Amino acid sequence: MCVRNLAVCITVCTSVLSAAADDGMEPKKPTDAEIVKMLVGKWEGTDPITGTSGTIHYAKDGTFTGKGTTPLDDKMKVEFEVEGTWKVSGGAILFTITKSTRPGIAPVGAEVKEVVHAIDEKAIRYTRGLGKEKTRTRVKE
Repeated sequence: MCVRNLAVCITVCTSVLSAAADDGMEPKKPTDAEIVKMLVGKWEGTDPITGTSGTIHYAKDGTFTGKGTTPLDDKMKVEFEVEGTWKVSGGAILFTITKSTRPGIAPVGAEVKEVVHAIDEKAIRYTRGLGKEKTRTRVKE
């Protein structure tokens, strides 16, 4: 009886572990080198919470430029442009705004951290702070 119970327990445990291995969990996070390699180029996205949308271009030299619009209310949107520097460290994109056409919206000196969950030729998935995961898609140049 004890041996049979042990066999059932092993079968159940093996099934549970096997299911956990195949449950569609996220693949391995990209390394900093992989992020840097894939990041260079132009990306576009829209923040579903704030309604801010635009593009950001990451250059090989560690600089970026961005253009976008953000809603002030239901009827009015404001355009903005930013420039700055970027680097990748600890699985995150760290960028600093050095120039802004709308410092009230994108202040000069602001430092932003985006934790990268996945990146490939077509899309990047990331989060800022405790926010929800967001996606940008690559723009063909």
